[in-house]
Amino acid sequence: CWKFVDPILKAWENNPDIPVYGYPAGTWGPLEARALFGEPDDDWRYPCRNLADDGEYCEL
Repeated sequence: CWKFVDPILKAWENNPDIPVYGYPAGTWGPLEARALFGEPDDDWRYPCRNLADDGEYCEL
């Protein structure tokens, strides 16, 4: 576990300007995570897109 976590902690320690985005529990994460894909057509698997959606939570 520390092989994965330790480099992240060191990066935050050496560069405090790295943003950390919070989001409410039970949601699909911060909107900034979608920028990881870069292309507008690329996306996370997101089953709420065509289901009941209140903007944050999704009913399956």
